[in-house]
Amino acid sequence: MPRVAKESVDRYAILGMLSHEPKHGYDLREEITQTIGMFWPEINYSKIYPTLKKLENEYLVEMKEVKDPEGKRPSRKMYYITKGGKEALQEWIADPTTSTDTNNMFTILQETMLKVYFGAEIGTEEIIHVLEDFKKKITQSEKILGFAQKNLVEHLDMMKDHHFYLLTVELGIEFSKLVKKWADNSMKKLEEL
Repeated sequence: MPRVAKESVDRYAILGMLSHEPKHGYDLREEITQTIGMFWPEINYSKIYPTLKKLENEYLVEMKEVKDPEGKRPSRKMYYITKGGKEALQEWIADPTTSTDTNNMFTILQETMLKVYFGAEIGTEEIIHVLEDFKKKITQSEKILGFAQKNLVEHLDMMKDHHFYLLTVELGIEFSKLVKKWADNSMKKLEEL
């Protein structure tokens, strides 16, 4: 499974935001902060314009100069998602192999939440598949944590540190149960649409 760099995922976050409506860089940053920024690490402002330029060079977005109707402000660069950009976004959302190859549940959750957030781009059936894949990955992480928990409990008295390690492992196990429940509930709601 290929590892997808955060920068690569950021490009899809930007495409997703532009799929709602055209924006200029500052508006894009503000909207990201107020929406997906709650669960996706905020995209560095200094990277928004270079990413937009890369997307423009790949014909995934196009930029148009928009003049101020009153002529009081300079023209603004507005970015629009292209048909190719929409297709790239849809392909990324639907493809479970684009997820990072990590056992880090938080990374897996963040990327899945980003895909679900833009799920209307591909539809309920495909997002259900994304959530099923998410549950498999979280279950794998939970198994690893279960092994760590068992090992720590067996060797708890060997080192004081083991007590603290165990606390974090137990949180990971509880977290995995919670997010799997969220995935189940989400799939059920999507099936009812």
